[in-house]
Amino acid sequence: MATQSERSLAAETPTQETFPEPLSPREARPSTSTGPIRAPLSPSGRSLRSGTPGTPRPGSTAGSTRRKAATLGADQLTRPGTSAGVSLPAVKSRNAAQTIAVMETGDLLAGEDKLENKRRFSFAEDSLDQVATAIREEKPELDWLQDCWKKVLVGTPASECKTLLMRSLHTWVEVYNRWQALGGWVPGQAPTYLDAYEFQEAVGVPMMKALEWVKLFDPGAHAKLQQTRAAAEYRKVKVSMPSFFTAAVFLSSSISKRQKIRFLLGVFDENDSRTFEVSEFTAMIASFFHGIACAFNLQSSLPKDARRQNLYKQLFERIVESAKTRSTSEEVHSMLSQGSVQFPAIEDWFLGLSGDPLSAPFALFLERFSVRGLDDDPEVFEDEERKFRLSHSAPVNPPMETAASLDSSFLRRSQMKVVRDLFYHCSSTRHFAISHAEAEQVVRTSIEPEFWIKMLSRSLEDLEAMRQDGVKFNIGVFFKKLCPRATSRHLRMFQTWLKELEQLEGLGASVEETQRLLDSFQYTLSRPVLPAAIRQELMADYGNAEMREMAARKMSILDTFDEGVMMSKDDFIFAICPKEYRPKVGNPIVEKVVRQFLTMELARLEELHSQKKMLFVGQAQSSRRPPLKSFLKQEVPESTWTLWNQAFDLLDVDGKDLLTMKKLVSSNQVPLDVCRFLRKAIVDDTVGEEGGFSKAAFLRKMVEICGFRCRAFS
Repeated sequence: MATQSERSLAAETPTQETFPEPLSPREARPSTSTGPIRAPLSPSGRSLRSGTPGTPRPGSTAGSTRRKAATLGADQLTRPGTSAGVSLPAVKSRNAAQTIAVMETGDLLAGEDKLENKRRFSFAEDSLDQVATAIREEKPELDWLQDCWKKVLVGTPASECKTLLMRSLHTWVEVYNRWQALGGWVPGQAPTYLDAYEFQEAVGVPMMKALEWVKLFDPGAHAKLQQTRAAAEYRKVKVSMPSFFTAAVFLSSSISKRQKIRFLLGVFDENDSRTFEVSEFTAMIASFFHGIACAFNLQSSLPKDARRQNLYKQLFERIVESAKTRSTSEEVHSMLSQGSVQFPAIEDWFLGLSGDPLSAPFALFLERFSVRGLDDDPEVFEDEERKFRLSHSAPVNPPMETAASLDSSFLRRSQMKVVRDLFYHCSSTRHFAISHAEAEQVVRTSIEPEFWIKMLSRSLEDLEAMRQDGVKFNIGVFFKKLCPRATSRHLRMFQTWLKELEQLEGLGASVEETQRLLDSFQYTLSRPVLPAAIRQELMADYGNAEMREMAARKMSILDTFDEGVMMSKDDFIFAICPKEYRPKVGNPIVEKVVRQFLTMELARLEELHSQKKMLFVGQAQSSRRPPLKSFLKQEVPESTWTLWNQAFDLLDVDGKDLLTMKKLVSSNQVPLDVCRFLRKAIVDDTVGEEGGFSKAAFLRKMVEICGFRCRAFS
């Protein structure tokens, strides 16, 4: 049975006007005229209009003749293949001259269009041309709405959208609650289309502001309303609320990327199952494209919904296939085989984490209208049941939000380390009444006088009074003293910042550890092999049980050997080999892959550390722009894929498709500390109590840290 959202999308949409199509934020300029906006021309193009000399088109042998086409009569032009004195018929002179000028200008604009496609986005490492090439390689016949995406990724939203750009998620949750209340909180009963009165009441703004948004989402009705101002015309307005939410939420830079996607998915999840089947997905994605088309004035250029149905279905199939390669859960695979996808898989696809080139335009759109380079997920440490989600049966509580949604009276993430260190120092010394200078000595950095006077000093004095009165308190009380207006969701946000700070410090330690391991492994590879004479000398102690036990203790792996089984000679030499030698000649395939693993894991951790560190940088230090991201991933080359498989098989000596700690160490191919690191870094939930990781888990980890797209696992 069709849901309310599906039925609404089958209904006839309001008539749309044709709007000028903007180019890019730098090139598009506000127009004071009522005529269409023209794309800016290159110097050559401007010379065509003015008749001034310009550079002839490459390959043209008659540049000056073409430049004069806009101002000179055709009787002064020569026909190709004739002498210069032969004139064209005067009767066609004006039309011919205009035609040539238009053709030449069109050629120049087409050239600029190609350059625009090849030019890298200002917010990402990729270009539209690269995205198009990657999609064509995957789906050469698919119409993925390239022209529409170009205008969305480089164009400017309609001026009426400006007031949407900084509205918080809290605002849109309140609007959503009022919208669902119109349907009595019965799933599927909230009206998809609202008239002007209903819309103004739902969005909670003055009618004049509401009508600005009506102009985008029902321009035909808005035009009639402006002419008559009759109450009946207000009732004839039809604003699609799902489409409006798409534009409002996705254009806001104060909402996290994941929360944007969760909001959109929740609007169409009428049974609150947090899963989608193909019918729900196609209804959602159709509303998505309608919403951004309205926001960017693209309604007339967007193909009819019937033509887009094939694209929608193929996108859903791509999400299903991506989820299969990225998940090891049998339950998830069972759901996918039945055509049902859980929301986390759809979220990852929209964010471009799957590497599917068809997801790149969506990921680029999210990147463009988010705080550049900062993946601020306010719910990263929240329990799954407490994370933001919409409901169709009960009002939604205000969610945790990004730091960008807070005003100046609240704490800033960059201040959290000072707050934490001060509180724990004062708690340990049982003395909170400290001076500004003492506080700076405690935190080993300068504290802004304004921050000290307006927030810290007063709050520390209050805590000192509470301590003297025998009142117990924790850092949450300190947060409330610092920000009296903070609600429970704000306090949870501050607690999240504390955990992020701990994570940042942990990442720093992980970077140092991985760098040490990589240096140590490379040093191991550079050492000479243990000479035969020294090996024979060491083997003289092999028969001594105490020496074998000492060797096992040195390796700290007594539990990796079966009780009663004597340590092998190779294991014994591996354990007591002098540091200036290697126990034996290693396998070059294993060594190459292990070195690649350590190198790429170090690069991944450094990038994560850098990204997390940027979140804690204050405004005074935030002049450095974060590095741009690429949302296109190459599929793992066949040679690399083969190399990874060979390395695993060489270590998996019994062919059980499982590498345990015991098997890794017994291979005598990898240093003990690197074995521990591999075991810790590669998480495999499918392995039981024995521990270790499967080949599939190993390959997935290699794909992740090397930035490739996953291949199908055989």
